Amino acid sequence: MDKGAVNKKETKKKKMVLSFLNVRRSMSNRTEGLSRHHLEGIAAASVVIATWFFIYWKGKERNQPKKRKTFHRSLTIGALHGGRLAMQRILDAQHARVDASVLDGAQAQLDLLLHLKPLDFIRLQTEAAKLEMSGKEDEALDMLTKALADANQLGDLHDAYELEMLAVEMLIYKGKYIEALGHKCLQDQEIMDARRPLYKTIAQIMLGHRSLAQEWWNEFQAIRRHFQWPDSLHHGPLHSVSQDFDEFERVVNSLKKEIDTIHRNRPN
Repeated sequence: MDKGAVNKKETKKKKMVLSFLNVRRSMSNRTEGLSRHHLEGIAAASVVIATWFFIYWKGKERNQPKKRKTFHRSLTIGALHGGRLAMQRILDAQHARVDASVLDGAQAQLDLLLHLKPLDFIRLQTEAAKLEMSGKEDEALDMLTKALADANQLGDLHDAYELEMLAVEMLIYKGKYIEALGHKCLQDQEIMDARRPLYKTIAQIMLGHRSLAQEWWNEFQAIRRHFQWPDSLHHGPLHSVSQDFDEFERVVNSLKKEIDTIHRNRPN
């Protein structure tokens, strides 16, 4: 590759990082006074799409040698609670590719976090992602399912809701799209949470149900319009993914191919 091409590639990377930083700053300035679930809706309606686009582009540069195979699927639906987590998820994943030892201890850390009160869902999301990147989404799902059962038994509705959303994410990475769609948190109409139609859009695309996916995409867009989006998403390279169903579908299908390949190559 000549020097001009390398410089062009580096400039593209810098622009993408600046877009994420702008999302983070804009989110912090625009969300004062909103409820926790409203913040979750805003986060899903902005940074999730940004992360999808970033990882789809970044996935083309996977030729670096690594000591241990890691996966990037969890990054694509990451950052459910805001821009800071989006950036941290990206940094965690890239660090894992350079030094896979950062994934060691994630299972013990997730178990520890699940026993702390109040639950820190940002940290839980990060540790669950590390398990997924190391190919241990089964272990993450088992731990989340147990914690979800405990929360339901205690009548802790908020913890149960958030844990179930995490479980839905892990099910998508496992390729269990129908099971993911059956979870109660995706049927809850009382909470304005953009993750609900967004996850349904993703699952229906992966199941090949394009018309259903478009319906949920329209609902996702309707929820998104309740909030003012950061300017960087209206004028940056992320605009087409956040606005164009066809572009979003292309990115989701790329993710599905990776999920299918991983599970096809795993021993039974």
